[in-house]
Amino acid sequence: MIKLISTTVALCLFSALAVAAPAAAEPRTTLARHDAGGERRDTYLRFVLHSTKAGLIKSRVEGYVRDFDVSYEWDGATARHATVGFATRALRTDNGSRDDKMWNTCLDADHHPRVEVKLDADVPVGREVQVPGQISIRGAWHPVQLSAKLTREHGTLVLAGVAKVKLSELQIPDPSIWIAKVDDTIELAFRVVGEAPAAPAGTASQR
Repeated sequence: MIKLISTTVALCLFSALAVAAPAAAEPRTTLARHDAGGERRDTYLRFVLHSTKAGLIKSRVEGYVRDFDVSYEWDGATARHATVGFATRALRTDNGSRDDKMWNTCLDADHHPRVEVKLDADVPVGREVQVPGQISIRGAWHPVQLSAKLTREHGTLVLAGVAKVKLSELQIPDPSIWIAKVDDTIELAFRVVGEAPAAPAGTASQR
């Protein structure tokens, strides 16, 4: 009887431990990416702002992020918990004086040296989805909505998408000067190419 009770207790403990054991984590991929600016390349993280000079002349300024990291978990069909991070001073345009004002006046790079973006929903392969996310800039998190699509192309994964944000909603000081008024809305566009990770055992890949 004592032996039977001991065996039963041991089986119960084993079952409890088996239930409590955490599931194996999905593999996480981290990609370091570089964009030298100029002609758009396969991988980029770009922003566009518009301004009006003297109340009449419309102009467009395109900038880019020189170096950034992309990280996500991959289950063979979906990118989960994707994040993007870069140094504030990695944001560039074609004008050094404009960059200095952007880093120092608008983004306060000395006190807030990093910008982080995280997606709060999964991005499946093969269809465009609306993804809620968050951006940390100037030391505070703000909501952002992105349109994203993940595709397989010749053994690679391509994550591309667009978003629009407002300077006022991100609490970024207005960079306008007396002769040129900068629009509040900034357009974002991204495209990241990386080698497709192997699907975890037992997971079917989608194309």
